[in-house]
Amino acid sequence: MRQTAFPAARFESAVRPEPDRRPLISYVVPVYYEQDGIAAFHTELTEALDGRPEFDFELVYVNDGSQDASLAILKDLAKNDPCVRAVDFARNFGAHRPPGPTAGQP
Repeated sequence: MRQTAFPAARFESAVRPEPDRRPLISYVVPVYYEQDGIAAFHTELTEALDGRPEFDFELVYVNDGSQDASLAILKDLAKNDPCVRAVDFARNFGAHRPPGPTAGQP
């Protein structure tokens, strides 16, 4: 019989939520020069997710280098809503091609 790093009972308790707690789902939302749309988006998203009996949620807004008021709005949301986390990147990292060959390239 093969040995595993975790005994079965220990592994199962590590991945299952406590009986009195629901699973936590984290939604990661990139923000780049979105000061005019953040409030409406946040309202729609929280209305859609509030009261879902099957899970709890958190919203992780990532300011990707915006120089407008996006970060201030996100900080205000995080201060007033316990489900919100605000992360700030110093610059826009965008979508970059990974190093090395990719599909269809030598």
